[in-house]
Amino acid sequence: MRAQVRGSTELTSSNETRWNEPVDSTPTTSPRGGTSPGLTPGAWLLNAQALHDEFAELWTSLDPEGGTRPTDSSEHTPAHDDLEFVRYANTWNIRKRATEMWSSTDPVIAGHIARLVLTTPDDWATGFADVHLAHWYRLCLAGHLVAVDPLDFTEELRTGLPQLGWSPVEARRLLRGRELGELAMTWAPSGYGPAVSLALGHGQRGWLGWDDVAATRGRLAELDRSRFRQLQHMVPACESLWRLLDTAGQHPDKVLILATPA
Repeated sequence: MRAQVRGSTELTSSNETRWNEPVDSTPTTSPRGGTSPGLTPGAWLLNAQALHDEFAELWTSLDPEGGTRPTDSSEHTPAHDDLEFVRYANTWNIRKRATEMWSSTDPVIAGHIARLVLTTPDDWATGFADVHLAHWYRLCLAGHLVAVDPLDFTEELRTGLPQLGWSPVEARRLLRGRELGELAMTWAPSGYGPAVSLALGHGQRGWLGWDDVAATRGRLAELDRSRFRQLQHMVPACESLWRLLDTAGQHPDKVLILATPA
C-alpha cells in the first residue's frame, strides 16, 4: 500500500541537509515495488519517450556538492559510481518532482502509486539511500501513464497458459512483465540507466514492449482452437488477454505497464 506521510510533504532544501551523513537505508516502508496479494490488476500505456526526456533532464540537474564523481573502477562498476555520485549531489529537482507525483490526486497517478510500496518525502529529506533513486524513477513513471482496461482472469492465465504451450517462465513474464531496470537501460544505457537499474534490483517487474505485445498476439492468433475443448475456462481468460494486447498493439509508440497480483 502507499505509505502515509509522517508529517508535511514540504521539501527540505538540499543546503539544509547534510547529504554526506550516513543514512539508514531502511525506508519507512519496504523498498519492494509491485503489487500486493489481493489488489486488483491494473494496466496502463506509458509514454516512454516522455518519461526518458523528463528523467534525463532531472538526472543532468544533479549538481555535486563538493568532490567529484567517483571513478575507481577497480572497486566499483560505473553504476555503483553513479549511485555514489547521487549521494553527494543536489537532488532537489528530482525530489521535488517525485514529491509532486507522490502527493498527486490525479486518479490515474494515484491509482498506480497506490499499488506500490514506497519511501516517503520525509525519508528523502533525511539523506540519500540507493532505494530512493528507484522510487523516484517509479514515481516519475506514474506521471506519464494512460489507464486502460486491465486483465481479468489472471489466475486462470497463470495456470492455463502453460497448458496452451507457454512455459511457466513465459507465462509469468507475460503476466508480470519485464524487469523495470531493463526499461531504464533500454532508454538510457549510458545515462541514468545503469544506476536506476542497480537501484531497482531484481524482481521489480511490470512492463512489456511493443515487440512483446505483437509476438503474443501472433501466438494467440495461431492457437489451435480445438485445444480449448478441454480448457473452456481459458476462453474468457484469453479473450481478456487479447483485448488488452489489442489495445496496446494500436499504440506502437507506447509501453504496456502491468500490475498483476502475486
